[in-house]
Amino acid sequence: MVSKATRKSGNRALSRAERLILRCNGPQTRASARDAATQQPPQRSVHSLSVALAVTTALVFALAHLSPGAKSQVRECHHYISLHSPSSTCVSWRRCSARTFWRGSAESNCTARAAAVSCRGAQPHIAIWRIARGLIPSLPLNHTLSSSFNPCIFPRFPDTPCCTSPTTSAVPPAPPLLAATTSAMMNVARTLVRTAPRRALAVPASAEPALKTTVLHDKHVALGGKMVPFAGYSMPVQYPDGIKDSHLFVRSSAGLFDVSHMGQIKLHGADRAKFLERLVVADVSALQPTRAQLSVITTEQGGIIDDTIISNLGDCLGMVINAGCKDKDIAHIREHLADATASGMDVSLEIIEDHELLALQGPEAMSVMSELVTGFDFVRMPFMTCAPMVVSGINCHVTRCGYTGEDGFEISVPADKALELFETLIGREDVRAVGLGARDSLRLEAGLCLYGNDIDETTSPVEAGLTWTIGKRRREEGGFLGAETILKHLNEGIARRRMAFVMPKGAPARGGEALLNDSGDKVGSVTSGGFSPSLGMAIGMGYALKPFNKSGTRLQVQVRSRVNDIEVMKMPLVPSHYYSVPE
Repeated sequence: MVSKATRKSGNRALSRAERLILRCNGPQTRASARDAATQQPPQRSVHSLSVALAVTTALVFALAHLSPGAKSQVRECHHYISLHSPSSTCVSWRRCSARTFWRGSAESNCTARAAAVSCRGAQPHIAIWRIARGLIPSLPLNHTLSSSFNPCIFPRFPDTPCCTSPTTSAVPPAPPLLAATTSAMMNVARTLVRTAPRRALAVPASAEPALKTTVLHDKHVALGGKMVPFAGYSMPVQYPDGIKDSHLFVRSSAGLFDVSHMGQIKLHGADRAKFLERLVVADVSALQPTRAQLSVITTEQGGIIDDTIISNLGDCLGMVINAGCKDKDIAHIREHLADATASGMDVSLEIIEDHELLALQGPEAMSVMSELVTGFDFVRMPFMTCAPMVVSGINCHVTRCGYTGEDGFEISVPADKALELFETLIGREDVRAVGLGARDSLRLEAGLCLYGNDIDETTSPVEAGLTWTIGKRRREEGGFLGAETILKHLNEGIARRRMAFVMPKGAPARGGEALLNDSGDKVGSVTSGGFSPSLGMAIGMGYALKPFNKSGTRLQVQVRSRVNDIEVMKMPLVPSHYYSVPE
């Protein structure tokens, strides 16, 4: 029986091993570890035996590289594990996907969930290979399998129930090779737990801050949403219908997105437009009441701090800012606000924290809103306009805009009414909850930028193809941060420009890959990419030097070990359907 102190230390060692050895686990593992920390602070316990067993299977496979004659014994171990695992997990000799899920359990100390080594053919993961080469020659392989061997550490899925007791009486003796490596790794794990410095094994509670949630978080989980970290929030990336089906549903009907992680702010005061024009490239003074427009907040060097929707709400200006930029945007505004008020300008900032934001997008969005709102004529409401209205009995502020290339509405709703409105909307047959995965593929097809990928502080609005956001008066007068650089780009031209492309064959380029010309020279790079459900092929976005950014240009992109052909296309890649008021 392992002491409480040993179990506690074992947990720390396991967390470190998770980061340094089993790197193939990805974000879901980190989220699971974070969940465990939330559920059981500060005594997440893990059996040190399980720490050893978590690595044993990987070492079994790695042994074949040290001794060719061990392959038959490895197969025997493989058969034993497959036969006696309660979840009937079959660890393939040819290829197995490594997934390790460590999660605390209030009912049991058996909290280690393990998986085998990630293989490509007969090649184990490089980290496991190094462990095998470094440890196996010196391990005491003459031990026998401990009586506390627990085959329940090989579940197929992370939510498979684990045994509550680390003892198993009905399991026959393990093959000698598995017994030897299991016993050896038990000793190694116990030694590590005993000798490793406490500070080295500890994972500070503040290392990964807790994710924020929207009011609708529990509803997303209840709907089967797969929650992932995004811009500091736990957000649904997809629902059980999958990204492709969700994407196509938005193109044909109406999808509902929770975008409450985005920031909503207001500027008040007689000098609000004059103040904001110092920070953005838009002609804010010319923005009529109920009108909205896309603009960018710029740096003094002409880069982009964020893109934003600015609305004239009559008695104030409203702004919607990106979730990942929210803190720095507000800090930037406050910095300049202090100077403005010190100089006598009448302007103040209000941060909206009691409202959530929903986005209803798709060709059926207007029909849905027309049934939920009485006394308002949506036929006469142009795209990029806004108005207060009562939606299904709830006072909201609605802007006709979106991030999908379709007609749609963004609904600012009181936080205490958000769930009610959300349920009302998804209760209809023509509306479906949609996650961030489909939102990304929809905006890619529409040729819309994602901040941090396609635009950032190193790109100017001109390079990004956002020249149209710069008001005519602003092009002549300047007066905004970075005007010197941006107006120079306008008047003298630029060397590179944002472009979009299609890739008829091959896996999508996700970002960072080089764009190559016929000679193999780098002429640009990919900033975003993914699969287009509408086109049935990979698509992407990036920056290319002139003239390689022109539509019809054929380039190549290297995705992992393959070089794939691409063709530069005009944006949007899929025709947009923004609403126009009929004449």
